[in-house]
Amino acid sequence: MNITPELVRSVAKNSRLALTEQEVAQYTKDFENILTAFAQLQQAPVQGIQPSIQPTMVLNVTREDTPKPCLTQEQSLSNAVQLHKFIKGPRLS
Repeated sequence: MNITPELVRSVAKNSRLALTEQEVAQYTKDFENILTAFAQLQQAPVQGIQPSIQPTMVLNVTREDTPKPCLTQEQSLSNAVQLHKFIKGPRLS
C-alpha cells in the first residue's frame, strides 16, 4: 500500500485532527516505515509454530478469603492526627 499525503489528510480528517503540512509530511514517512516493518514481519518463517495467545503462565496467586476480626474504632483512629470519629483523608480535586 502506498501512503500518500492525501491518505494522511483523509485519516486526520476522519480522526478530527488538524495537521500542518510539516506533520502530514512526517506522518507520511512514519506510516510508510511502519508498513515496511510489518512487511518484514510477514516474511518471518512461522510455518509449524503454534500461536501463543498467552506468552506467560497465568497463576492464581491470591490467598484464601477468610474472615478475621476487624479493628475497633478506637484502634483504627489511634494514629490519627485529628480526631473527628472518622478517618479524614486528603481532599481530592
